[in-house]
Amino acid sequence: MCPTCGHCKPVEEQAGCSTAFPSEIIPNFLYLGSYDHASRPDLMRAMDITMILNTVPSAQNLYKNTFTYHTLGAAWAPTDIPGAHRAFHESIAFLEQARAQKQRVLVHCMTGVSKGPSVVIAYLMAQMGWALESSGQWVTERRRLVKLKPEILAQLQAWDAALGPRQPIPIAQQNNGPVGFPTFPELDKSILL
Repeated sequence: MCPTCGHCKPVEEQAGCSTAFPSEIIPNFLYLGSYDHASRPDLMRAMDITMILNTVPSAQNLYKNTFTYHTLGAAWAPTDIPGAHRAFHESIAFLEQARAQKQRVLVHCMTGVSKGPSVVIAYLMAQMGWALESSGQWVTERRRLVKLKPEILAQLQAWDAALGPRQPIPIAQQNNGPVGFPTFPELDKSILL
């Protein structure tokens, strides 16, 4: 990683999965990628991405005059479950703002493998009412590079327990229906408290 700008080499291609573009998690809304993606304004503009959620406080937001950024307030430690939950709440608020404004948003960490995906998974769990396994499956089917660190998975398991019972499988896959992204329900504001 560059000590000046925080830029790093992109994750090498794995299992035939190209990392040239961010992964589309929710069509025309939510994308997941790396700092390399966020540092390419031409790519972001070509994909109509206007908002960027940076999950790595030490990584610079390079194009503040071009994109609307939100950087998570502080890095959360591997054993800091309350800190992770604060970060998830903060992320949900920003993503809901983007959705309400009908904007496309990129969520990124350094490589798009663990921390960024955890935020996206936490968002799906809270917003869509899906269980951890379903949310994780949805994300990994769309970004095969995802490999959550054990401590991140433990934070998501605690988040899953805190949210309570939800749909065991994505709504779009129930009854062998077409695979796609369902309409968003209204966000339960109590999870933001």
